[in-house]
Amino acid sequence: MKKIATISFFAIIIIVLILVVVSKIDNSPLMILKVLSGSMEPTINTNELVLVIKQDQYKENDIVTYKIDNYFITHRIKEMTNDQVITKGDNNDDVDKAIELSDIKGKVVLIIPAFYSNVFTVIGIVALIILLIIILA
Repeated sequence: MKKIATISFFAIIIIVLILVVVSKIDNSPLMILKVLSGSMEPTINTNELVLVIKQDQYKENDIVTYKIDNYFITHRIKEMTNDQVITKGDNNDDVDKAIELSDIKGKVVLIIPAFYSNVFTVIGIVALIILLIIILA
């Protein structure tokens, strides 16, 4: 039983490490990003992580992440016309300036509570490995 737990734990660590590394590659189809503002509360809270995956198509009401001037913004699609997309933060009063469909980096497919955000760092992974070694010793 201890062997299965060890293998499972290391498998989770490897998956997390792969996700972290892949998400740091420029133009990656998969990203893990930390939310820095409350514009999407209560749907997504400040300091939570979002797993963003590139999609072939997007539709109204999807929560997407796009990049403008080196900033990632995660908001909900309110309206789409041809190649133009209008988004809005759930907690914002006004819609955002229209963006190009090509500006969208992906759709939010998973929201990770802020409590777990430290696990998705190199230090967090090292801490998990050390914890496992202590438990199994």
